[in-house]
Amino acid sequence: MAACASEIMEDYCRTWNVPGAAVAVFSDRAILDMAAAGTTSLESPQAALTPRTLHRVHSVTKMLTCTAVLLLVDSGALSLDDEVRSCISPAHEASGLAGMTIRHLLTHTSGLGRGVRENPAGYEPDGELGQDLLDYVGRAGKLCEPGRVYDYSNAGIALLGYVVEQAAGLPFPRAMRETLFDAAGMETICFDPRLAMSFPLSQQHVRDKSGLGVRHYFHYSSSTRPFAGAYCSVRDLARFGMWHLARMSRPASVFGERPRPQAGLGLDIALDHGLGCYTGPAYGNAQAYGQIGYHSGAWAGITLLTHPPLGIAWCDNVGLDEVPLAPRQQIIEDLIAARSGAKPTWAREGRAPGPSVDAGELTGVYRRPMGRPVTVRMRDGQLTVSDTLRELPLREISGLTFAADAHRYASTLPWRPHDYSSRCCVSFAAPDGGHPGHLLFNGTPYLRVADV
Repeated sequence: MAACASEIMEDYCRTWNVPGAAVAVFSDRAILDMAAAGTTSLESPQAALTPRTLHRVHSVTKMLTCTAVLLLVDSGALSLDDEVRSCISPAHEASGLAGMTIRHLLTHTSGLGRGVRENPAGYEPDGELGQDLLDYVGRAGKLCEPGRVYDYSNAGIALLGYVVEQAAGLPFPRAMRETLFDAAGMETICFDPRLAMSFPLSQQHVRDKSGLGVRHYFHYSSSTRPFAGAYCSVRDLARFGMWHLARMSRPASVFGERPRPQAGLGLDIALDHGLGCYTGPAYGNAQAYGQIGYHSGAWAGITLLTHPPLGIAWCDNVGLDEVPLAPRQQIIEDLIAARSGAKPTWAREGRAPGPSVDAGELTGVYRRPMGRPVTVRMRDGQLTVSDTLRELPLREISGLTFAADAHRYASTLPWRPHDYSSRCCVSFAAPDGGHPGHLLFNGTPYLRVADV
């Protein structure tokens, strides 16, 4: 008999020295199991963390913002192929948006760079995003033209938040409340840390030389809200998941496209990007999809399964520097397997081979707007990748995807594997079997700029 959620969370907190954590298991109709363990803060150990405790859920906010966009698409207010510049106020200048569509933003293929977390323009509790956000998007820069390559972009989701605001005719927090949160029954979710503090709120915990302690700062700004600004409880995340799974069954809804991979991350595992969420792995014949979010001192995630309709919501108050992804992911997978009867398949089984390209055609210098370039070359008949400081041999996995085992440089960029992988992965896009236009190095794109 599978352990109940309360036993699982108590064991997780005890084993990994986590101050507090909460989880919910749900279907499209009901919360099946929900529990929490530990405390909201090591400085107030008597304050028990519960499923109603709010957490900063960071990038899980992206899935919420993108869901509001899909609702507007379903209602006819927007189309996936609308150009972004046609959806924003003509009063605001918006350079660099030519050819960029709503679909590009949802799938992180807009060409926009990642963007910084903070916006120097500051914070207004209920003000409009407006020109400050467009200035922020402009500072993020562009790697390439829309549609060419996947590039996980905070700036792109921030821009989608502005589209939601413009389509609803309301400031972003109110637009999200009236478009999504009320419909999903999400009672306490908010974007204002001052409002979040009026509810039970989990603190962030980070480790330094003196041990684990509270990080007394929630970073925030106007532009952060759409991609990392939500404060939400596990209970409200579960309600969102229930509402989402129920909506999946509606005929002709764009939500049915959501779990379908639409942008490849170039990894050695079955993880891609759909419409505003990650897709993968598979559980039997069903596709899992969802989003994770983390920063200094907090981690959150939601995973949904198409069949049977099933989901897991999770929040805890330490980050990846304190507890790696693997133990959380293992618990989530076990909870899904216990209810669905299927185990996850992370291998890219049946993956079609890539085009036939001589390895020598892949060599070249690739770079991003910031950071060191990477160089791919042939050494003694073997393909290698280098960032001028270190070099690794690559072996082919399938098609144009190569990998190297993680090594002592794995914690540094660009060598750190993607959160869900354990190997350094390099994947090439070679149109028409010629020189590749770009490569993805652990999910991060680099454009080809020179031969070697």
